[in-house]
Amino acid sequence: MLRICKQGKMKYLSLGISLDPKYWDFKKNAPKFNCPNIYYIEKIILDKQMEYQKQILELRAEDKEFTASTLIESTKRIYKTKTIQDFFCRINRRIQVCKQVRKCKGL
Repeated sequence: MLRICKQGKMKYLSLGISLDPKYWDFKKNAPKFNCPNIYYIEKIILDKQMEYQKQILELRAEDKEFTASTLIESTKRIYKTKTIQDFFCRINRRIQVCKQVRKCKGL
């Protein structure tokens, strides 16, 4: 979990990682050195922290107000759902384009 604090208000954001408590150092709030994949876990945590710090710097540079909630909402990625039919139609169009390119090149 990543904790985001602003003006005494806290929001928590899941990183999608779960660790056995014996591998977590609660005083340092970091994985212990005997943790499997410690470098991978630290990288995920640091990448997410950097993403939010970058967003905070951009908002402060533009003198925009933000809260912990709006910060989290602004960095979430929006995924557009697609049907299987849309997926295969897109692949079929790519195949057709590739066939036309091959004919033009004489392959």
